[in-house]
Amino acid sequence: MDKFPKELIINYINGNDIKDYTIEELESNKDFMMQVIDYSNDKNIYNLCADNVKRDYDFVKFIILKFKEDINFTTMVADYFLEDKNRNYERIELSIIMSELTKKDPETAYYYNVLCGAIYLEKRARIEICKSENEELSDIGMGFFYIYELYNQSEIILDYYAKRMIEDIFDENNLNLESILHKTFKTPDEINKKGLNNYMISFIEKYDSMLAQYVTIHKKILLPFKERIISAQKKWDRYNDEITRKKYELMFERVHKYMDEEDSLFSEDYLIYYVGTKLGIVDNIRKYDYVDNETSDYIIKDLSSEFVKKNIQASFVDRLHYKRIKEIMMSTLFDRKVPRKDRKRKKVLSIKFNNSY
Repeated sequence: MDKFPKELIINYINGNDIKDYTIEELESNKDFMMQVIDYSNDKNIYNLCADNVKRDYDFVKFIILKFKEDINFTTMVADYFLEDKNRNYERIELSIIMSELTKKDPETAYYYNVLCGAIYLEKRARIEICKSENEELSDIGMGFFYIYELYNQSEIILDYYAKRMIEDIFDENNLNLESILHKTFKTPDEINKKGLNNYMISFIEKYDSMLAQYVTIHKKILLPFKERIISAQKKWDRYNDEITRKKYELMFERVHKYMDEEDSLFSEDYLIYYVGTKLGIVDNIRKYDYVDNETSDYIIKDLSSEFVKKNIQASFVDRLHYKRIKEIMMSTLFDRKVPRKDRKRKKVLSIKFNNSY
């Protein structure tokens, strides 16, 4: 970068006579105009710059970062540069910069996000085509090594593509992070003991080793991933309760569907609570059932009467319903089935109600 004397810069700003240079020469020199703007802090001097300066990427990036608080001005500067569609590398990086600067204004950011996304998707599609056409490339994961080869001179582009690829790992594989964490760890403290960074990097490595190596050095990329894990840790107990609630709702639905086509002396509520007493889950049934506590209290009390116990055990049909409902409840709530010795019987002669599962 050429360094011009301060006196020359001041004379240009004040409109004084200038020796050794013409105005056209100076206004066509990006280094001079950058020094003038940096010294004066006057964004209007941009309008005096020659077109070749306005099309120079280093100058444009300098202007945008210097006046980044003025979105209208920086958008105008960026859009003029982005009109040149032959400058792919710079257009990608500038679009990423502008999408970040304008994120508080979704309407303005939309254009830059679309441009970034379109270029990214084109590269991802090309990677997948190469993988399908060449078996030797089938194990390159998300293909971050290809992106690194193309854009290793721009950390801005690499960071953007790395973040997008981490998002795609979840989207393309239909992964639910919260569910994965609960299947992998018994408590949120276990995640902390392993280390959030260690877990995230090892997780990414399963899908792209080059991407994992990159984020190991550039850990700031992991921040959105880390925030999702911390959020899941905070909701750990609520998640478990929600999963349990959904299981019980599905159980009620399945029992209802079964009993809707069957005749019985007792309602499905009676049979559910009766089985629940044998399985030791009455408290959960009451918690997640749609009936009010007064009704459930009445059912539980009524189940203890000799009349109910006698008739459930005496009715061949209700013994069959008991067995079928127990199977539905165990398979839905516990992913378990009635022991095979019971399932093989073709005739039900008697049922022992003191079994506990």
